Amino acid sequence: MMKAQRKHHLLRNLGIALGSVVLLVTVWWQICLQPLRKLSVPQHDVPTLFIPGYLGNWISLGPMVHRLNHYDIAKEAMVVHIAKDNHITIKQEHAFKDNPNILVLFQDNTDVAKQAYQLGLLNEKLYRDYHVRQINLVGHSAGGNIVLRYLITKHSRPVPQPLKFVNFADDYSRREDAETARLPHNLKVLTVAGEIWHTGTDGEIPLKAALAFSKVLKPHVAAVKTVVFHGGPLRTYHSCLHQNPAVDCVIARFLYDNGN
Repeated sequence: MMKAQRKHHLLRNLGIALGSVVLLVTVWWQICLQPLRKLSVPQHDVPTLFIPGYLGNWISLGPMVHRLNHYDIAKEAMVVHIAKDNHITIKQEHAFKDNPNILVLFQDNTDVAKQAYQLGLLNEKLYRDYHVRQINLVGHSAGGNIVLRYLITKHSRPVPQPLKFVNFADDYSRREDAETARLPHNLKVLTVAGEIWHTGTDGEIPLKAALAFSKVLKPHVAAVKTVVFHGGPLRTYHSCLHQNPAVDCVIARFLYDNGN
């Protein structure tokens, strides 16, 4: 009898503790979402392509695209799957208006050079079949390297003009730094980085690497802006940056605000 009572009390206490943790996490997350609820930006018809990094999938940038859609900041216009054999499958969710976003998912998600080539094929298709003439691009981690390689490549067929490039939680090789002179000179760039508790890193990428890339870019593009998020790992760790609503807000203002 005593053992049964102890087990009952233990289970009850564990249930109370678990419920308290769930409640605290829920309240914390709702507080984190407040900036998105208050954010208001102009509406445009220029699509933004979201490119995940190494081994990236829907979990990488899909939640960010979903949050922007949920709070009427932008619309999830397309989800694109690109197969290893370059076959492109497009699921269109919304017309190209109200800040349309395109989530790009690669089956072969470890080969930057191949992914950059496939990104070119997608943009040729957007230009040819969907009459897209201008785009913005967002790359997280190696997704930034994919976008950079795409941007410095000469294309034999028409592709949309890139207006803005957001790279976050990324670093670049010396070779890539040297190739930034080939970027479109009218391009506007936002670099977003994280620093966990003044350690000089987001847990994977040194902060100085992000700052150095912004410095290298300045002579070659129209404008460069750098934003660094400081704090605990839940806000600033490498893979947590794309789950941080405050990062969503900074990126959305840069992409959609006429002044940026």
